[in-house]
Amino acid sequence: MLPIACFRGMQWEEQFRHKLNQHVSSRLETNKFELRGCTPEQALAIVQSRLATVIGHEEAQTLLPFDAEELTKTFHLGLYSPRRVITLANQRLRQLLNEAPLPPAAPLHVLQEAFTQQYQTIVRDFERYPPDRGRLRRALELYVQYGPARCVLTASEDERYIDWTTTLLAAGVDPIAVIFLIDVEQHHTAVGACLARALAFLEDNPTGRAVYIRDARCPFPLPPAWEATNKRLQQFTAAGGAVIFLESNQAACWYALAVLSYAVKEQDVTVAAANTTLRPITLAEFARFIVEEMGRQPHAAFHALDIALTTPSS
Repeated sequence: MLPIACFRGMQWEEQFRHKLNQHVSSRLETNKFELRGCTPEQALAIVQSRLATVIGHEEAQTLLPFDAEELTKTFHLGLYSPRRVITLANQRLRQLLNEAPLPPAAPLHVLQEAFTQQYQTIVRDFERYPPDRGRLRRALELYVQYGPARCVLTASEDERYIDWTTTLLAAGVDPIAVIFLIDVEQHHTAVGACLARALAFLEDNPTGRAVYIRDARCPFPLPPAWEATNKRLQQFTAAGGAVIFLESNQAACWYALAVLSYAVKEQDVTVAAANTTLRPITLAEFARFIVEEMGRQPHAAFHALDIALTTPSS
């Protein structure tokens, strides 16, 4: 038997890799094959299949209303993803139908609109976006890396509870070790174990910082319920640990940032260039969006995180 696992883009990194045993992850990654873009023949086949749903299979073979030779030349310019193939075909179709070309737009403006729209989508149907450690990890990674802190994060491969580690550097101050723990567990035993790991870090690193992050929709009842877990939480905060419970509007921003990053990675977010052609937003442009929109001034959804990274431990 030969097991085969197929993952799309960031799905492997964000949803599966950190949940599997490290031995299993390593075995899978040693036999990893990344799919290449479409060949010209495959690109033409995609266009034909899309046309066939409208005009029928036989008529679609001619690629009408497209010029087959012109399309072939276009797809010979590079190996495009299926999405990019469809985008190019749609763009050419609009030209054939004499539709007005899309006006050029600034990538930052497009990303701001996409972020706002994604945030509103999540807020309107929050139940479709349950507490998700993978998405919170991604949002945290992006904001800490490109936000005010500008820190390089390291994934804790062998740690069950610690998601990211980093080191805060500042002039005239010794480097400060920081850990981030994202917890969406529902059972008091698992929550207590996560807090115990954070507390152990602070005991071993008195000058370090530990940030415990939790989607507020995950229950954390007050005493007398969860007596031992609440005691552990008090010990953690007394040791200088930072606790962040993300309220709905804050969590929606975190999830929106993560979901948007996946869309950019998969080339689903496009911008009209000066020549009116559509192109995917680049990862560099997305990083600049975080720097410009979230890194230059405090952002409400990440304000508690900013405080946790700038306030000295007691």
